[in-house]
Amino acid sequence: MATSMNSGAGLRLTRPAWKLVLRSFSRGFVSHQLPDGAAALTYFAALALAPSVASAAWTVSPTPSVEGADVSSLQAVDCSSANSCIAVGSSVSFSGLAEKPLAERWDGTSWQIVPTPDLGEDGRLSGVSCPWPRFCFAVGTMGEFFQLHPPPLPPVPLVEVWNGTSWSVQSTPPSPGELEAVSCSGLLACTAVGSRRLGPFPPFNTYTLALRWEPAALGAGWHD
Repeated sequence: MATSMNSGAGLRLTRPAWKLVLRSFSRGFVSHQLPDGAAALTYFAALALAPSVASAAWTVSPTPSVEGADVSSLQAVDCSSANSCIAVGSSVSFSGLAEKPLAERWDGTSWQIVPTPDLGEDGRLSGVSCPWPRFCFAVGTMGEFFQLHPPPLPPVPLVEVWNGTSWSVQSTPPSPGELEAVSCSGLLACTAVGSRRLGPFPPFNTYTLALRWEPAALGAGWHD
C-alpha cells in the first residue's frame, strides 16, 4: 500500500509523488507536475515540503593528494551509500611528464587514495559508477599524452573495475577513443560514453562513442 502524506496545501501525496517533489527541488525546478494528477507545485511549495533538504549544506572534506605530483585532480564521484563513495581523476608530474589515474575512497569518515594499476603509459579517469558498495566501474583514457616525436597514436579507452579491495584494468574494443562518463543501473547493466578519435596526429576527426557492458551469457566484456 502506498504511503500518503498531507502537504499542508490541500494535497495528499503518495510516497512516489513526494520523492518526485524532493527531486524537483534538488534540481532547482520551478515547478513539476506530479504523476498522480495533483496540481503542479512551485519551487516554494517544494521548499516547504522538504525542510531537511533546504537546511542541508556542503562542507569541505579533506582529501589526500598524490605525493610528489604537481597536480592532483578529482573529476567524478559516485556513492553507493552514505559510507561508501569512490572519486576518480588523475595526477600529473611535470618533471616526469606523466599523468596517472587517481582513485580515492570515502569510508564514512575520511578519504583515502586507493592504488590503481600501472598502465605503462599515461592515463586518466573521468567517470565512475558504483551499482554496489563493493563494485565500481571507472572510465577514462590512456596513451602517450606528452609525447611529441614521433607523433603519438590517438589515445584509447580505459576501463577499470573496483572489487571492494583493488582496481584492475578491463579490456575494451581495440579502437581509439576517450571515455568521459559511465552509468550502471545494475551489476550487469552499464554504459560508458565519450568520443572516438581517428587519425595519427591532431587535428583528429572526432565522433561519438558508446560502450556497453555485456553479461557473461552474451560474452562478458565491453562492446561498442
